[in-house]
Amino acid sequence: MMRRSNLKRTVLLGTMIFMMAPSVLKAQDSTVNAVRVAPTPIGTSVTVIEETLTKKSPFAINLGLEMAEKIQKDEFTPKENSLTMTIEPIYRFNETFVGSARIAINQDNFGQHETTASDGTISLGIKGYDFNPEFKTVHALSTVVPVAEKTVKTDRLKGSLSTSNGIAYTGLYFNLTYKLGLVRFFHEFTQNADGSPNLQYRVSHLLDLKVPITEKWSIGTVGTYRNGFTYKGFERYSFIFDADLSYEVNQYLAMNIGTSTDGNALKSNGVDSNIKVFDENTGSYRFGLSYTY
Repeated sequence: MMRRSNLKRTVLLGTMIFMMAPSVLKAQDSTVNAVRVAPTPIGTSVTVIEETLTKKSPFAINLGLEMAEKIQKDEFTPKENSLTMTIEPIYRFNETFVGSARIAINQDNFGQHETTASDGTISLGIKGYDFNPEFKTVHALSTVVPVAEKTVKTDRLKGSLSTSNGIAYTGLYFNLTYKLGLVRFFHEFTQNADGSPNLQYRVSHLLDLKVPITEKWSIGTVGTYRNGFTYKGFERYSFIFDADLSYEVNQYLAMNIGTSTDGNALKSNGVDSNIKVFDENTGSYRFGLSYTY
């Protein structure tokens, strides 16, 4: 029992170090949103979704509500913050395929107080190979349905096709997943309306670590490194990092509080790494609720 407790404390300490230590990866050039909400409600447990699909019916809906506020405050304007609601219906076709669709509605609480919609995403999860109870492969196919005004009017995106493959470890003290993703974008023009080059391909590396503290509390970190290629073959590098403390209120409701940072993976000299797990200039604080039924 003592060895188990010591090992758990070691894993938790390692996770905190991972969350706080500066990254040494090298990599670019992507636009940073003023306030970026995590792509999915971090508080949502994949286990909860799987149990809902299995025990109750093949259908479930994941709802998320998250408030994000930019860390940096301009001297002459109020802090930028936004409220985002996500809707994600999920359907299990059989033991092999699980389909889902997702869209987010964002309400800015600054400036013009705009209400905007994200692009829609349609995904198909494919059951992987179970090496043993701890290790399995994970696979998914997805496409983007252009809805956001910037995507439609500025980028002139017509759609995309993507695939994601990786390996997941589920253990007593932590869960760890690595995914390699490839996206092919389809634009009407090679440049957007602002004159910036559109991406034709993007390769991403995602590392997702979750460490349970108790039966209710857990720490989660998700880091993504992305390498994009324009239609003329020029490279673009970016990163995303989310860190959250989550609490599962019950089988269906969860809460999370955390930070998000994203931006160019290389500094302006094109050589030195600009990857950070926390950046007060580009990062944001987040608080969210998620409900699955």
